[in-house]
Amino acid sequence: MVRPERPSHTLKIISANVRGLRTNIGDLTHNCVLRHSADVVLVTETWLNNEVEPTFGKIRGYTQWNRRDRPERAGGGVAVCFKEGVQAQHLEVVPPPHMEVMFFRVLLADRSAILLCAMYRPPRQGPASLQYLTGALDDLMLEHRCRHVFVVGDLNHHLEQHAYESLLTVQVLTDHIDIGVARDETTSRTVWLWDKADWASLRRDLSHTAWGTLLRDGAENMSRALTSRLLALQRRHVPHRDYTTKPTDQPLFGYRCRVDAEAKYSAWLRFKRNPTRRNKDLHRAACRRMRRALRLVDAADPPDPPDPPAQFEPVSPLDSLEHRRDVAALVVFHKAQVQGVPHLAGLRQPPRVTTRSTRTVLTSGDAVEVPRSCASQHQRTFVGRVSRMWNIFTAAVPHIQEMNTQSVKLAANRCRVLKPTPLRLVIL
Repeated sequence: MVRPERPSHTLKIISANVRGLRTNIGDLTHNCVLRHSADVVLVTETWLNNEVEPTFGKIRGYTQWNRRDRPERAGGGVAVCFKEGVQAQHLEVVPPPHMEVMFFRVLLADRSAILLCAMYRPPRQGPASLQYLTGALDDLMLEHRCRHVFVVGDLNHHLEQHAYESLLTVQVLTDHIDIGVARDETTSRTVWLWDKADWASLRRDLSHTAWGTLLRDGAENMSRALTSRLLALQRRHVPHRDYTTKPTDQPLFGYRCRVDAEAKYSAWLRFKRNPTRRNKDLHRAACRRMRRALRLVDAADPPDPPDPPAQFEPVSPLDSLEHRRDVAALVVFHKAQVQGVPHLAGLRQPPRVTTRSTRTVLTSGDAVEVPRSCASQHQRTFVGRVSRMWNIFTAAVPHIQEMNTQSVKLAANRCRVLKPTPLRLVIL
């Protein structure tokens, strides 16, 4: 949100609800912040606490994260960082204790200032946070000599629409996020029972229709008349029912699934009230009909077509434990080597020094030096083994530097399937 008057200098702001900064800092850094060269980065639901060091997750070329963690329980949290060169001051504003909000004064190129409000409002918090902003923004702008105000974050405003509209009206703000919020609504449609249609009567009425009188006065009128006649005959001779979908229904949970599910539930209640042999058989029959309906749903929803040859498809979930460990190790090593995740810096290895060899070996510009250790339980043993796997992996898979975490995971699965012989642990 911003006041209608635009400042003379445009800020590029990235706002993301990361739902865990520790697990998503790599993707956030490489796929969003560095790619778009943001001036201000704001994240909500960081899920951090005071046990996480203040220097965690620092992005190269940006300041440390200014954080407001949720002290009393897990979840929530707001963090903001700025590109080096952006003149921003963290304002010491004491909001109500339940609010997760921070205020900054950002200086623009024309020496004017904006008030940046970074805020996360949990869905069940109520309107108190929005009401606080309604009464406090004017005082903060006057106290810190700011001409404009930005309110950025996740306000969950669709749950408190009245308080949100009051904030926009009182502060003369404009909502620039034109993304609608999905709401669950019931929908109705007509189910036609074609197997019970009276086809003989339908053919008789069609043959007795005066088509010459009906179809005249231009192509558009003729098409309308034909459509109306066919729909009227369909409604007369084909049994039908009005079917209302519930918001909780899953995709492809259609009329037949609804009928079978309700019949199964009714049979279960009847058997629970009166556990006779007959009611038990009726419940089993209802379960069989429900399974048959689910098989029809599966048949109507075929699996997605295979990916192009350039993509790597995931393997069967019945892979060995060693296979899954190797894939996880390669993904972690990619985060350490390519994405530069700070808390994995201890696993980072220097690039392999180019040497001349008389053998034909797998080489890659992303290969690393393989450390050696004589202790079987030492971390360097793990790093050494994964470094060998990484060198083989980078030689087989191009463009490692351009891949995100999910692509590396799929490629590692594929590479591990094509090379089923495990890499044995060699202690040197």
